[in-house]
Amino acid sequence: MVGEAATAGLNRAWTGRTDERLAEEIGKLTPPEKRKHQTLGPARTAASIEAQTGIGKLNVADAGGDSDSTAAGITPPLTEPDVSAREYYDPQTLTSSDGLFTFEVRPIAKAVFMDAAGQRVELIYAEPLLP
Repeated sequence: MVGEAATAGLNRAWTGRTDERLAEEIGKLTPPEKRKHQTLGPARTAASIEAQTGIGKLNVADAGGDSDSTAAGITPPLTEPDVSAREYYDPQTLTSSDGLFTFEVRPIAKAVFMDAAGQRVELIYAEPLLP
């Protein structure tokens, strides 16, 4: 009870104080002889960089497409046509932080999707580690 009363008193004492006033109060905690009043020196100037134009080339093979394709990668949206085709890791048991509840989960190992172009897309997930 004493702690709560003291905390309430401190809260009332600090109500309405500005940042400047708070800085003053904190400054009073340090003895004057230990305070250092230093100013920053002039800012250093950095050399400027001239405007440039960037050029990039798409490497279709690196992007996951074939060399004859005009586009590469996955075409959104992805849809999962068959949820039952998912593959799972072995079940894991998770316990709540208070130890009262346990949950059994089966982490997804792989899910198969179709993109807008009709291409099969497999998402393969790493096995999660138990906390």
